[in-house]
Amino acid sequence: MASNPQILSDLKVIMEMDQVIELLTVYKGVPFVCKARVADVGENLVHLLVQDPALACLSTGDSARVLGSDYFEPAVAKLASIDIKNGSLDMSDFTYKGTKLGERMIVRVEPATSIAVMIEVEDPSGELSRDGVSYRVCQGELVDVSMSGAGVRLPLSVYHASLKPGTIAHFRMELASWKISLDGTILSALSGPEFYRLSVRFAHDNAQKAMIFKYLIERRAEIEQELRNLYDKVV
Repeated sequence: MASNPQILSDLKVIMEMDQVIELLTVYKGVPFVCKARVADVGENLVHLLVQDPALACLSTGDSARVLGSDYFEPAVAKLASIDIKNGSLDMSDFTYKGTKLGERMIVRVEPATSIAVMIEVEDPSGELSRDGVSYRVCQGELVDVSMSGAGVRLPLSVYHASLKPGTIAHFRMELASWKISLDGTILSALSGPEFYRLSVRFAHDNAQKAMIFKYLIERRAEIEQELRNLYDKVV
């Protein structure tokens, strides 16, 4: 796919003005931004110089967002090649489509190890009964978590129609030493070859959100240190 000509034109202006652009990518759920200078703009390939540990983060994906500035509208591009040791990379296929930058700036971390998520949902055919109401209990695995919600993976054999989008369910999990127990709304349930992936939005709960916040801080620090170690190992 060819790059948008206007984006390449803007990048040439940025290069001539010796301005810095910011590249956004995500590593294990955590967004990282690194600064880069435009060294050359070709017909579709743009050569960038980067001296930033977050460059190691770019090497783990196949694309990155280019954040906007006074000279540049936000864009997204593919990573053509990367050289962490020499601090350079080539990007291609610049486009304005599908950036959703605000969404990706939300801290949504992936756990270091498998974390079980117990889901309790109202279901007339459920195996549990409380106050005259029947409930079904399913066990999934945490994919990622943020202050606003979580991603939960369920084997195809475990998923049930009671977990359809719009359903309010109760979620229990253990994040580090904090036991989390709160309600949430299932926003989507996407099926794959082996799993369903639920997207969950948490209900407002100050006490539970405080524990999630502490976990996010600790886990993000671990991920940042992991990225720093990866960068130091190469350079």
